[in-house]
Amino acid sequence: MENNNVIRVAKNEIRVCGEVKEAKNLKTYEKEGKKSISGSLVIKTGEFQEVEVRLFVGELTKKGEVKKAYATLEKFMSGELKTLANADEENPVTKVDIFGNGAFTPHFTENLYIGQDGNVKSSIQVELGFGNIVVKEDLQEEDYCATFDVEVFIKNLKEEMNREGEETGRLILDTLVPMYGNVVAPISFVAGVVHDEEDGDIDMADALREGIEIGDTLELWGDIVNLAKVELIKKESKFGKARTIEKKEFVREYVIIGADEVAECNIYEEDEIREALANREVKIEGVKEKAETKEPAGKRKAGFSTKSEEGGNTGKRRPRGF
Repeated sequence: MENNNVIRVAKNEIRVCGEVKEAKNLKTYEKEGKKSISGSLVIKTGEFQEVEVRLFVGELTKKGEVKKAYATLEKFMSGELKTLANADEENPVTKVDIFGNGAFTPHFTENLYIGQDGNVKSSIQVELGFGNIVVKEDLQEEDYCATFDVEVFIKNLKEEMNREGEETGRLILDTLVPMYGNVVAPISFVAGVVHDEEDGDIDMADALREGIEIGDTLELWGDIVNLAKVELIKKESKFGKARTIEKKEFVREYVIIGADEVAECNIYEEDEIREALANREVKIEGVKEKAETKEPAGKRKAGFSTKSEEGGNTGKRRPRGF
């Protein structure tokens, strides 16, 4: 049974600026005479970086006027607005600023789904929500960005380890972000050294090690890093021609560049976090039950885990009862 106490929804704001690489799976739906568009926009925010913004936008405002975001998406569907896939010299790629304010903003959300092994998986996505999609053709590359500003409850703190099992010097913050639906979503952030034009290099990892502890409520802001880099390496051969090998590097992380304490009235208590975690478990069970009803009885898999798989390295400091 879901708990009835409602936890305060955390500040959860995202801004994405850049070139539209792809208008992905945009489709129009109509239900009870009301139209909407679903799909996503993939935004190129750097040389090798991109962020996918998922969306579901209704056609009309409460006043009966066509929403600006809906009209913009229609132009992508018709081809009037160009992506990197169909742009040319006469029709340059569309540049956009995706942003919002308060509750009407793009934000992090958790997607729960059944993996190939039959267990519930968790992934963090960027969702447009009631945010804005503004076309800005004069947007410059130095203005491209993918940033977050989020309130979190600190679940665990641990040192980042490389493949050799050595500490990198960066600190990982495993957090819980209260969201709509009276649930929390697990999101991990990383802190290292950041450069400030006035103060030089700032070791955010050290500052957080000394200044925070498990159970704190913080506001974190920083950069969404979603790196997909392909490097061509020429490998000499003993006989015949050398061959070229593709080396792919994928990095997805949320890098903290600043943090602050929240007002005392906005601090999350452990009891309300526990209740929101319990509600999340109810949601996970619902995902499993829905999957089981879709699967033929003779092919159902046994032994489903009751926990979603979040992964992560073990750390020196452990969470208190979570």
